[in-house]
Amino acid sequence: VRCMIDVKELRIGNYVFPKNDSGKESVIGEIFAINDYLVSIKGNHNQYDYHLLEPIPLTEELLLKCGFTELYSDSKGYIYSVNNIEFIRSYFDTPSYFIKTNEENVLFEKPIIYLHQLQNIYFALIGKELEVNL
Repeated sequence: VRCMIDVKELRIGNYVFPKNDSGKESVIGEIFAINDYLVSIKGNHNQYDYHLLEPIPLTEELLLKCGFTELYSDSKGYIYSVNNIEFIRSYFDTPSYFIKTNEENVLFEKPIIYLHQLQNIYFALIGKELEVNL
């Protein structure tokens, strides 16, 4: 099942799976240029149409590689933290992550399912890039 990335979600610095025209996955790549309908990947001189990019599913292993630490678990799920931002890995919508808020632990409606979404929300909240160590 192919999963398309919404083009509006992409930023320079996001990590994605570029695919070649035959549909074979290449290695994970970091976007360094976005131009009309083409995306350029660092260390790879090819340009990819948006429809040839697939998102990277968020996993606990990936969270830990991005500098998150597991704090504890409660009735809602596992709680991870980086730079005082807490994320919940939900028990109910696995694999789904949500930002933990102070207001009665209300979860944002939109789950964070992919690495590029995590990178974007982190940048929006902190104002700098999330360090991703793949």
